[in-house]
Amino acid sequence: LLEEENGDTKETKHFEPEKIEDQYGSSKAMASKIALEYAQKGLNICIVHPSGIYGPGDVRHTNHSVTSIRLMALGYIPVSLKGGFDFVDVRDAAKGILLASEYGKPGETYILSGHYSEVSDLLRIINRICHRKTLNIEIPFGFLQAIAPLVEKGSNLLGIKRPLVTPYSIAILNGNGHFSHEKAAKELGYEPRSVEESLRDMVEEFKK
Repeated sequence: LLEEENGDTKETKHFEPEKIEDQYGSSKAMASKIALEYAQKGLNICIVHPSGIYGPGDVRHTNHSVTSIRLMALGYIPVSLKGGFDFVDVRDAAKGILLASEYGKPGETYILSGHYSEVSDLLRIINRICHRKTLNIEIPFGFLQAIAPLVEKGSNLLGIKRPLVTPYSIAILNGNGHFSHEKAAKELGYEPRSVEESLRDMVEEFKK
């Protein structure tokens, strides 16, 4: 569990995997807890927590966020969903890991976040880059929450392994997606690039 301060999620050294419902989050909390136990025994180790990763270079098309942005750039998603999250460019996350390996303090945790963006903001920036008008239409959370289980079940029946709309993805977009990288900036010299720079590089890659 990460701690919240003034609406932003910040670092913690207290992890309780048994209190996390989804297996993905629980496994990460369990790994963090074990790593910190070894740090207390003298192992030179620190932990980094990237936020939602996006950016260029996903040649296998396995990243959920990149797939969504690609469909936006190609014009297949003309309307936005209610909600948002903090996204960090994969290049910044990689640089943050290197900075942590060099300057990170043993037993410390560092959030490697980027910038919080509403889905509507991402779509507006992408449309501006693609010289396309933005439709000011946003699908409400209640509707998405209602149809998400049906979309997931239908996708599974059709053999679609990574559906974009699932109960988990909708919950993530409507949770507290504000993460502070203040500690990483101060102690590691971490500085993520702007959302628009990342999106421009991604759109250029989609055109190839």
